[in-house]
Amino acid sequence: MKKIFSIFVLLVVVTTLGYLSVSANELDMERVEEEYHGAAKAISIAADSKGNVALYFDDDVINVYHPDGTFFYGLKLDVASYVCDFDSEDNLIVFATRTDYIYYFNSKGECVKQVYKDDFMDPGALDKYYRERMSLREIDEDGFQYILEASYGKTKLIQQMDDGSERVLYETEGSTVIGKTIFGGVIAILFISLFGLGIFQVYRFYKNSRNKKDSADIFSR
Repeated sequence: MKKIFSIFVLLVVVTTLGYLSVSANELDMERVEEEYHGAAKAISIAADSKGNVALYFDDDVINVYHPDGTFFYGLKLDVASYVCDFDSEDNLIVFATRTDYIYYFNSKGECVKQVYKDDFMDPGALDKYYRERMSLREIDEDGFQYILEASYGKTKLIQQMDDGSERVLYETEGSTVIGKTIFGGVIAILFISLFGLGIFQVYRFYKNSRNKKDSADIFSR
């Protein structure tokens, strides 16, 4: 009897872990060791109990930094829209709009827990919480404050100490986006020019053909 019960418990554990893994794969979460630097706009920030701060972008990338400003780890995921937070055990919580669950990830990028959204809080409160997380730009910690400055083409995460001194944890200048915009504009202009030149050449060929035909008709009379 004990053996049957042990097998049953084992099956329940394996099934639960398998279900958890499959569900978490909806986000395709994976840990990365390189700090993200790109043109994507930052969504917001979140901090855990140790003062580590997560900076997450609308390009489905999350950078996490130590309180001393050094890069801790990164996470990549695949979601339409999301916000982040930390729980009391410093697991990163991901609230994704396209799923029915809220996922908890440790610093290894492993899903350690998932909670059905309706069990986390009622839909109205969750929508309000989601909007608040989206607009969060400042977090007070013991002895310092995290400040996020985010606009099109520029993202800057600052750690401001109580004495007024500052440390920049992450910064992307607008030149990245401006450069890509200019490059895209040049390509577009080049394409339009080549397309226009092609149309002009076709028109010239057609016109020359008509002129030759008209000349041939005149001489044949």
